[in-house]
Amino acid sequence: MEKLQHRLENLEKKLTDFEQDITVLRTLVDQDEPSALNKIRYIIEKALYNLSQKNDISWGKGEPTLENMIGPLIKNQIIPKDVATHIRLSLNVLSRLPLPNTTNSKPRPKHNFVYHE
Repeated sequence: MEKLQHRLENLEKKLTDFEQDITVLRTLVDQDEPSALNKIRYIIEKALYNLSQKNDISWGKGEPTLENMIGPLIKNQIIPKDVATHIRLSLNVLSRLPLPNTTNSKPRPKHNFVYHE
């Protein structure tokens, strides 16, 4: 866990736009794993939102969620397909992990990601 905290500290220094979010994430990692996973998703969505705004990319009429923003960002070559695949895979795997400290060990529901070519 110490290694993870060190990596997050380095990210805080490099990604100043996300400094407060990463500070909160560092706290959550040690205290509340489900909330930490939600914070990771929030940070990713914030990054995709910023990229969409910076590059004038629309995600359509829906909410600015990861699922809605990532396709147009790939289509407009703002993020490479391999990075998008890594994001989707990571979130999909994380969403299937059982919740810690609960008697319910069933995996979480699978996300229905839409892939845009």
